[in-house]
Amino acid sequence: MTPVRSVAEQVILITGATDGLGKATARELARRGATVLLHGRDQARGDAVLREIR
Repeated sequence: MTPVRSVAEQVILITGATDGLGKATARELARRGATVLLHGRDQARGDAVLREIR
């Protein structure tokens, strides 16, 4: 397997970040040290995801 490149100190835009795969991806990238920009259609759900990953 190819090693995964570090995302620490990277800025990454996640579209569809309020649910499902986008939400899980945002959570994991934030855990790995990336600055995650969230984009989604529902402001309240986006705020909830933001609180989860902070």
